[in-house]
Amino acid sequence: MTGVWLGIDKLKVIFKLLAISGASVSKGFVILGLEVPHMLALTMPISVLFAFFLAFQKLSSESEIIALRATGASLRRVIQPVIYLGIFFAVCTFFINEVVVPFTSPLAKRIYALALYKNPVPDNSNHSFTYIENDENGVIRRIFFVKKIEDKILQDLLVIEFGEEKMLQVYTAAKAWWNPYNGGWELRKGKSSYIKRDPEGINKATQHFISDFKSTFIPTSLDPGKAMASLSQVKELNLFALAGYIKQNQKKLIDNDEFNSALTSFYNKLAYPLSCILLAVIGACLGITRRRKVINWGYLALGAVVFLFYVSQTVFDGMGDSGTLAPSLAVFAPNIIFAIIALGIFLYRAEN
Repeated sequence: MTGVWLGIDKLKVIFKLLAISGASVSKGFVILGLEVPHMLALTMPISVLFAFFLAFQKLSSESEIIALRATGASLRRVIQPVIYLGIFFAVCTFFINEVVVPFTSPLAKRIYALALYKNPVPDNSNHSFTYIENDENGVIRRIFFVKKIEDKILQDLLVIEFGEEKMLQVYTAAKAWWNPYNGGWELRKGKSSYIKRDPEGINKATQHFISDFKSTFIPTSLDPGKAMASLSQVKELNLFALAGYIKQNQKKLIDNDEFNSALTSFYNKLAYPLSCILLAVIGACLGITRRRKVINWGYLALGAVVFLFYVSQTVFDGMGDSGTLAPSLAVFAPNIIFAIIALGIFLYRAEN
Protein backbone atom coordinates (compact mmCIF):
# COMPACT_ATOMS: atom_id res chain seq x y z
CA MET A 1 0.00 0.00 0.00
CA THR A 2 2.77 2.42 0.94
CA GLY A 3 4.72 1.48 -2.21
CA VAL A 4 1.68 2.13 -4.39
CA TRP A 5 1.16 5.52 -2.75
CA LEU A 6 4.80 6.51 -3.22
CA GLY A 7 4.76 5.22 -6.81
CA ILE A 8 1.67 7.25 -7.71
CA ASP A 9 3.13 10.36 -6.11
CA LYS A 10 6.44 9.92 -7.97
CA LEU A 11 4.58 9.17 -11.21
CA LYS A 12 2.60 12.39 -10.88
CA VAL A 13 5.73 14.48 -10.34
CA ILE A 14 7.64 12.91 -13.23
CA PHE A 15 4.86 13.17 -15.80
CA LYS A 16 3.96 16.69 -14.75
CA LEU A 17 7.52 17.80 -15.41
CA LEU A 18 7.86 15.80 -18.61
CA ALA A 19 4.62 17.27 -19.91
CA ILE A 20 6.35 20.66 -20.04
CA SER A 21 8.76 19.40 -22.68
CA GLY A 22 6.46 17.00 -24.50
CA ALA A 23 8.74 14.01 -23.83
CA SER A 24 7.46 10.51 -24.61
CA VAL A 25 5.52 8.44 -22.07
CA SER A 26 8.06 5.62 -22.37
CA LYS A 27 10.80 7.85 -20.93
CA GLY A 28 8.57 8.58 -17.97
CA PHE A 29 8.16 4.87 -17.23
CA VAL A 30 11.93 4.32 -17.59
CA ILE A 31 12.56 7.05 -15.01
CA LEU A 32 9.89 5.58 -12.73
CA GLY A 33 11.50 2.14 -13.03
CA LEU A 34 14.86 3.56 -12.01
CA GLU A 35 13.20 5.14 -8.96
CA VAL A 36 11.78 1.76 -7.83
CA PRO A 37 14.89 0.77 -5.77
CA HIS A 38 14.60 4.01 -3.80
CA MET A 39 10.90 3.37 -3.12
CA LEU A 40 11.68 -0.26 -2.23
CA ALA A 41 14.26 0.80 0.34
CA LEU A 42 11.78 3.27 1.87
CA THR A 43 9.00 0.70 2.19
CA MET A 44 11.13 -2.27 3.31
CA PRO A 45 10.61 -1.77 7.11
CA ILE A 46 6.83 -1.51 6.74
CA SER A 47 6.81 -4.50 4.38
CA VAL A 48 8.66 -6.52 7.02
CA LEU A 49 6.15 -5.38 9.65
CA PHE A 50 3.17 -6.53 7.57
CA ALA A 51 4.84 -9.79 6.50
CA PHE A 52 5.56 -10.99 10.03
CA PHE A 53 2.20 -9.78 11.32
CA LEU A 54 0.32 -11.81 8.69
CA ALA A 55 2.61 -14.84 9.10
CA PHE A 56 2.20 -15.04 12.88
CA GLN A 57 -1.49 -14.27 12.66
CA LYS A 58 -1.86 -17.29 10.37
CA LEU A 59 0.18 -19.44 12.75
CA SER A 60 -1.99 -18.30 15.65
CA SER A 61 -5.24 -19.02 13.80
CA GLU A 62 -3.97 -22.57 13.10
CA SER A 63 -2.96 -22.99 16.78
CA GLU A 64 0.69 -23.47 15.77
CA ILE A 65 1.91 -20.98 18.38
CA ILE A 66 -0.03 -22.82 21.10
CA ALA A 67 1.52 -26.10 19.94
CA LEU A 68 5.01 -24.61 20.12
CA ARG A 69 4.40 -23.24 23.60
CA ALA A 70 2.99 -26.60 24.67
CA THR A 71 6.24 -28.32 23.72
CA GLY A 72 8.07 -26.00 26.11
CA ALA A 73 9.36 -23.46 23.59
CA SER A 74 9.51 -20.00 25.09
CA LEU A 75 8.29 -16.93 23.25
CA ARG A 76 11.89 -15.85 23.03
CA ARG A 77 12.72 -19.05 21.15
CA VAL A 78 9.75 -18.48 18.84
CA ILE A 79 10.79 -14.88 18.08
CA GLN A 80 14.47 -15.72 17.55
CA PRO A 81 14.07 -16.61 13.81
CA VAL A 82 12.19 -13.34 13.37
CA ILE A 83 15.21 -11.40 14.62
CA TYR A 84 17.49 -13.29 12.22
CA LEU A 85 15.21 -12.54 9.27
CA GLY A 86 14.93 -8.94 10.44
CA ILE A 87 18.73 -8.69 10.31
CA PHE A 88 18.67 -10.18 6.81
CA PHE A 89 16.15 -7.57 5.59
CA ALA A 90 18.13 -4.81 7.33
CA VAL A 91 21.23 -5.87 5.34
CA CYS A 92 19.13 -5.91 2.14
CA THR A 93 17.86 -2.39 2.85
CA PHE A 94 21.40 -1.16 3.52
CA PHE A 95 22.64 -2.80 0.31
CA ILE A 96 19.89 -1.22 -1.80
CA ASN A 97 20.51 2.20 -0.29
CA GLU A 98 24.29 2.05 -0.64
CA VAL A 99 24.82 0.17 -3.91
CA VAL A 100 21.68 0.27 -6.04
CA VAL A 101 20.12 3.68 -5.30
CA PRO A 102 23.34 5.74 -5.83
CA PHE A 103 23.49 4.21 -9.32
CA THR A 104 19.82 4.26 -10.37
CA SER A 105 18.81 7.68 -9.01
CA PRO A 106 21.54 9.71 -10.81
CA LEU A 107 20.82 7.71 -13.98
CA ALA A 108 17.13 8.58 -13.64
CA LYS A 109 18.06 12.27 -13.35
CA ARG A 110 20.25 12.09 -16.45
CA ILE A 111 17.49 10.50 -18.52
CA TYR A 112 15.06 13.02 -17.10
CA ALA A 113 17.33 15.93 -18.01
CA LEU A 114 17.83 14.63 -21.55
CA ALA A 115 14.09 14.14 -21.93
CA LEU A 116 13.07 17.47 -20.42
CA TYR A 117 15.81 19.55 -22.02
CA LYS A 118 16.08 17.80 -25.35
CA ASN A 119 18.41 19.34 -27.94
CA PRO A 120 16.39 21.68 -30.18
CA VAL A 121 19.26 22.05 -32.68
CA PRO A 122 19.36 20.01 -35.92
CA ASP A 123 22.52 18.05 -36.75
CA ASN A 124 23.87 20.21 -39.57
CA SER A 125 22.70 23.16 -41.59
CA ASN A 126 24.68 25.29 -44.04
CA HIS A 127 21.85 27.78 -44.14
CA SER A 128 20.79 30.36 -41.59
CA PHE A 129 18.78 28.95 -38.72
CA THR A 130 16.21 30.68 -36.52
CA TYR A 131 15.03 29.20 -33.23
CA ILE A 132 12.35 30.76 -31.02
CA GLU A 133 12.23 29.76 -27.36
CA ASN A 134 8.95 30.24 -25.47
CA ASP A 135 8.41 30.19 -21.72
CA GLU A 136 5.91 27.94 -19.92
CA ASN A 137 3.10 30.39 -20.77
CA GLY A 138 3.87 30.33 -24.50
CA VAL A 139 5.32 33.85 -24.50
CA ILE A 140 8.45 34.41 -26.63
CA ARG A 141 11.48 34.50 -24.33
CA ARG A 142 14.41 34.35 -26.77
CA ILE A 143 15.09 34.43 -30.50
CA PHE A 144 18.22 32.79 -31.92
CA PHE A 145 19.63 33.82 -35.32
CA VAL A 146 22.37 31.42 -36.44
CA LYS A 147 24.54 31.59 -39.56
CA LYS A 148 25.15 27.82 -39.77
CA ILE A 149 25.29 24.61 -37.70
CA GLU A 150 28.08 22.04 -37.64
CA ASP A 151 27.70 18.88 -35.51
CA LYS A 152 24.99 20.59 -33.45
CA ILE A 153 27.30 23.52 -32.66
CA LEU A 154 25.89 26.93 -33.54
CA GLN A 155 28.28 29.14 -35.50
CA ASP A 156 28.13 32.96 -35.48
CA LEU A 157 24.90 33.53 -33.63
CA LEU A 158 22.83 36.42 -32.35
CA VAL A 159 20.52 35.92 -29.36
CA ILE A 160 17.83 38.42 -28.41
CA GLU A 161 16.44 37.88 -24.92
CA PHE A 162 13.27 39.63 -23.80
CA GLY A 163 13.27 40.38 -20.11
CA GLU A 164 11.13 42.76 -18.14
CA GLU A 165 9.09 45.43 -19.87
CA LYS A 166 11.29 47.79 -21.90
CA MET A 167 14.41 45.69 -21.19
CA LEU A 168 16.42 43.77 -23.74
CA GLN A 169 19.57 41.63 -23.63
CA VAL A 170 21.50 40.82 -26.79
CA TYR A 171 24.26 38.22 -27.11
CA THR A 172 26.62 37.69 -30.02
CA ALA A 173 28.94 34.68 -29.96
CA ALA A 174 31.28 32.77 -32.24
CA LYS A 175 29.98 29.39 -31.04
CA ALA A 176 27.26 27.95 -28.86
CA TRP A 177 25.80 24.54 -28.01
CA TRP A 178 23.01 23.04 -25.96
CA ASN A 179 23.81 21.68 -22.48
CA PRO A 180 21.01 19.22 -21.58
CA TYR A 181 22.31 18.43 -18.09
CA ASN A 182 22.17 22.05 -16.91
CA GLY A 183 19.25 22.91 -19.17
CA GLY A 184 20.61 25.85 -21.15
CA TRP A 185 23.01 27.26 -23.73
CA GLU A 186 26.79 27.48 -23.52
CA LEU A 187 28.12 30.54 -25.41
CA ARG A 188 31.79 31.12 -26.21
CA LYS A 189 33.75 34.22 -27.35
CA GLY A 190 31.22 36.96 -27.70
CA LYS A 191 29.65 40.17 -26.42
CA SER A 192 26.70 40.81 -24.15
CA SER A 193 24.62 43.98 -24.50
CA TYR A 194 22.13 45.15 -21.92
CA ILE A 195 19.59 47.71 -23.15
CA LYS A 196 16.92 49.41 -21.06
CA ARG A 197 14.80 52.25 -22.32
CA ASP A 198 13.48 54.94 -20.02
CA PRO A 199 9.91 53.95 -19.12
CA GLU A 200 8.53 57.46 -19.66
CA GLY A 201 8.60 57.33 -23.45
CA ILE A 202 10.35 56.30 -26.64
CA ASN A 203 12.11 59.61 -27.08
CA LYS A 204 13.80 59.43 -23.72
CA ALA A 205 17.37 58.27 -23.14
CA THR A 206 18.26 54.59 -22.92
CA GLN A 207 20.79 52.71 -20.83
CA HIS A 208 23.19 50.59 -22.84
CA PHE A 209 25.98 48.40 -21.43
CA ILE A 210 28.32 46.17 -23.43
CA SER A 211 30.72 43.57 -22.04
CA ASP A 212 32.93 40.88 -23.56
CA PHE A 213 32.92 37.29 -22.39
CA LYS A 214 34.96 34.18 -23.09
CA SER A 215 32.23 31.89 -21.85
CA THR A 216 28.71 32.39 -20.54
CA PHE A 217 25.67 30.27 -19.82
CA ILE A 218 22.04 31.09 -20.62
CA PRO A 219 19.59 28.94 -18.63
CA THR A 220 16.40 27.79 -20.28
CA SER A 221 13.12 29.51 -19.47
CA LEU A 222 11.87 26.22 -18.00
CA ASP A 223 13.98 26.99 -14.88
CA PRO A 224 16.00 23.77 -14.46
CA GLY A 225 16.78 24.59 -10.85
CA LYS A 226 13.14 24.22 -9.83
CA ALA A 227 12.52 21.29 -12.12
CA MET A 228 15.44 19.23 -10.82
CA ALA A 229 14.99 20.13 -7.15
CA SER A 230 12.50 17.31 -6.63
CA LEU A 231 14.93 14.72 -8.05
CA SER A 232 18.38 15.90 -7.01
CA GLN A 233 19.37 15.67 -3.35
CA VAL A 234 22.45 15.16 -1.19
CA LYS A 235 20.62 12.18 0.33
CA GLU A 236 21.34 10.15 -2.82
CA LEU A 237 25.05 9.94 -1.95
CA ASN A 238 26.28 6.68 -0.49
CA LEU A 239 27.76 6.35 2.98
CA PHE A 240 31.38 6.97 1.96
CA ALA A 241 30.54 9.93 -0.29
CA LEU A 242 28.50 11.50 2.49
CA ALA A 243 31.37 10.94 4.92
CA GLY A 244 33.72 12.77 2.54
CA TYR A 245 31.20 15.60 2.11
CA ILE A 246 30.88 15.98 5.89
CA LYS A 247 34.65 15.91 6.34
CA GLN A 248 35.13 18.67 3.77
CA ASN A 249 32.49 20.79 5.48
CA GLN A 250 34.08 20.28 8.89
CA LYS A 251 37.41 21.44 7.48
CA LYS A 252 35.66 24.52 6.01
CA LEU A 253 36.61 23.48 2.48
CA ILE A 254 32.97 24.02 1.58
CA ASP A 255 30.24 26.06 3.24
CA ASN A 256 26.75 24.71 2.79
CA ASP A 257 23.52 25.31 4.70
CA GLU A 258 22.62 21.64 4.16
CA PHE A 259 25.35 20.38 6.49
CA ASN A 260 22.85 19.26 9.16
CA SER A 261 20.81 17.57 6.44
CA ALA A 262 23.92 15.70 5.30
CA LEU A 263 24.65 14.57 8.85
CA THR A 264 21.05 13.42 9.25
CA SER A 265 21.25 11.47 6.01
CA PHE A 266 24.55 9.89 7.07
CA TYR A 267 23.17 8.56 10.36
CA ASN A 268 19.92 7.57 8.65
CA LYS A 269 21.81 5.15 6.43
CA LEU A 270 22.65 3.22 9.60
CA ALA A 271 19.48 3.77 11.63
CA TYR A 272 16.83 3.18 8.95
CA PRO A 273 17.84 -0.44 8.15
CA LEU A 274 17.92 -1.15 11.91
CA SER A 275 14.20 -0.39 12.04
CA CYS A 276 13.57 -3.58 10.00
CA ILE A 277 14.63 -5.69 13.01
CA LEU A 278 12.46 -3.76 15.47
CA LEU A 279 9.38 -3.74 13.22
CA ALA A 280 9.81 -7.46 12.53
CA VAL A 281 9.57 -8.19 16.26
CA ILE A 282 6.60 -5.83 16.66
CA GLY A 283 4.78 -7.38 13.70
CA ALA A 284 5.33 -10.92 14.98
CA CYS A 285 4.15 -10.07 18.51
CA LEU A 286 1.07 -8.24 17.24
CA GLY A 287 0.20 -11.22 15.05
CA ILE A 288 0.15 -13.63 17.99
CA THR A 289 -3.33 -14.22 19.44
CA ARG A 290 -4.85 -16.94 21.59
CA ARG A 291 -8.04 -17.01 19.55
CA ARG A 292 -8.70 -18.83 16.33
CA LYS A 293 -10.89 -15.99 15.10
CA VAL A 294 -8.91 -13.07 13.82
CA ILE A 295 -10.16 -9.83 15.31
CA ASN A 296 -9.54 -6.29 14.13
CA TRP A 297 -7.56 -5.13 17.17
CA GLY A 298 -4.34 -6.40 15.61
CA TYR A 299 -4.98 -4.44 12.43
CA LEU A 300 -5.78 -1.29 14.39
CA ALA A 301 -2.55 -1.64 16.35
CA LEU A 302 -0.69 -2.31 13.10
CA GLY A 303 -2.12 0.88 11.55
CA ALA A 304 -1.08 2.85 14.62
CA VAL A 305 2.47 1.48 14.35
CA VAL A 306 2.69 2.40 10.64
CA PHE A 307 1.38 5.90 11.37
CA LEU A 308 3.79 6.38 14.27
CA PHE A 309 6.70 5.10 12.17
CA TYR A 310 6.28 7.60 9.34
CA VAL A 311 5.37 10.48 11.65
CA SER A 312 8.39 9.88 13.89
CA GLN A 313 10.70 9.56 10.86
CA THR A 314 9.39 12.82 9.39
CA VAL A 315 9.39 14.80 12.64
CA PHE A 316 12.80 13.70 13.92
CA ASP A 317 14.44 13.97 10.49
CA GLY A 318 13.10 17.50 10.28
CA MET A 319 14.50 18.29 13.71
CA GLY A 320 17.87 16.88 12.65
CA ASP A 321 17.87 18.84 9.37
CA SER A 322 17.05 22.09 11.16
CA GLY A 323 19.57 21.54 13.96
CA THR A 324 16.89 21.54 16.67
CA LEU A 325 18.28 18.20 17.82
CA ALA A 326 21.71 16.73 17.21
CA PRO A 327 21.41 14.75 13.96
CA SER A 328 22.67 11.53 15.59
CA LEU A 329 20.08 11.77 18.37
CA ALA A 330 17.27 12.80 16.01
CA VAL A 331 17.89 9.89 13.64
CA PHE A 332 18.11 7.17 16.29
CA ALA A 333 15.20 8.53 18.38
CA PRO A 334 12.53 6.61 16.37
CA ASN A 335 14.52 3.39 16.86
CA ILE A 336 14.65 4.00 20.59
CA ILE A 337 10.87 4.52 20.63
CA PHE A 338 10.20 1.33 18.64
CA ALA A 339 12.69 -0.65 20.72
CA ILE A 340 10.66 0.26 23.81
CA ILE A 341 7.42 -0.65 22.01
CA ALA A 342 8.87 -3.98 20.83
CA LEU A 343 10.09 -4.85 24.32
CA GLY A 344 6.75 -3.91 25.88
CA ILE A 345 4.70 -5.99 23.41
CA PHE A 346 7.09 -8.93 23.76
CA LEU A 347 6.86 -8.93 27.57
CA TYR A 348 3.07 -8.63 27.39
CA ARG A 349 2.79 -11.62 25.01
CA ALA A 350 5.25 -13.63 27.09
CA GLU A 351 3.14 -13.20 30.23
CA ASN A 352 -0.13 -14.01 28.46
